[in-house]
Amino acid sequence: MEAATDTVIVWKPTSWHGTSLPNCDPNDPKIIQAGLAIVTPPGVERLWAEVLEKKLSIEDARRKVLELESGEAKN
Repeated sequence: MEAATDTVIVWKPTSWHGTSLPNCDPNDPKIIQAGLAIVTPPGVERLWAEVLEKKLSIEDARRKVLELESGEAKN
C-alpha cells in the first residue's frame, strides 16, 4: 500500500491485508476486497469559503449542496 496525502488505510488486524494478499488465492470465495472513497467535490470548498467570507449563509450553502446532490442545481 502506498501512502498518499489525505489518505487513510484501515483493516481488521485479524484479516488478510496489504502485502499479505499475494499469499491468498484470489478465487477463494472467503476473500473479499472492498474499497471506499469519501470525496469532497471542489464546489463544496468554494461554498465553504463563501460562508467564511460572509458572502453566503450556511443555510444557502447547504441548500446548494443538496441541489447539486439531487441533480436539481440551478444557475
